[in-house]
Amino acid sequence: MESLSRKAQLKIVTVLCGVMSLGNVVMSYAAEAGHQQAAPKMMTSYSQNKPLKFSASPQQIEGRRLVGKISVQNTQLEPGDVVVLKLFDREERQLPENVKVVIKQPEQESMKSWSYELANAINHNLVGIRAGQQNGSGIIAPAQASNYVYASGNSIVHRIETEVQKHPDNSSFSVANLTHQIPFNSDGTHVTFDVASEVRGTVTAKLFDANDMAAGSFEQELSPGNQNMSLRIHQPSVGKYRLQLTFKSSDGSLTQQQRLITVTHDETDV
Repeated sequence: MESLSRKAQLKIVTVLCGVMSLGNVVMSYAAEAGHQQAAPKMMTSYSQNKPLKFSASPQQIEGRRLVGKISVQNTQLEPGDVVVLKLFDREERQLPENVKVVIKQPEQESMKSWSYELANAINHNLVGIRAGQQNGSGIIAPAQASNYVYASGNSIVHRIETEVQKHPDNSSFSVANLTHQIPFNSDGTHVTFDVASEVRGTVTAKLFDANDMAAGSFEQELSPGNQNMSLRIHQPSVGKYRLQLTFKSSDGSLTQQQRLITVTHDETDV
């Protein structure tokens, strides 16, 4: 067979190059189309049934699950309101345990204040649950900022809700006749107050000094009616103290109140 002419060879090469170029285009388009079709599989779907509103970067803590953030929206708190933390399991059943903080003073109205107190109440009263932020020592502690709620690995708590009860009937538990200015007494300095309740329960009183160190505590059963209570200050000194009172009623609900007191110089020292 005679050799192909120079012109015919050029035509064949041109055709082959065109086929190869078209094949590359088709392959590139197919790959791009496949990539576009696969992309939706990488998107995350979030349930809108009961969304949990977190900040942009809640901490991930080993051995614990993030179950919610302490927050309320579009609610102006005022003295007499109660902030309630409710717990739910995976089946959306509300658990009997809950924690309450009563807004007693105007300075507690800010979210930084009551969120700190509610986180503190959670940490002192709920087993397997911690609230706050992780500090430099690796401990989850209440903060005057955003406070997150974490559950231990074996906890049945799946999520939380923070609810505000506007001016509820707080007659079931009340504190009265607390002296905010207490003179120092070397023979023993006591914090005294009256507690009234309409139901049976347990009162736990804890006293903390200005450095947030324990300075005294007691736990006492409470029957319906009024009862006088006294808490001896351990190694008292002149300065400010924080009294934390927690009432656990017979149905398992918790109410916590915080009071500030000051130990002053004994009149004989003035």
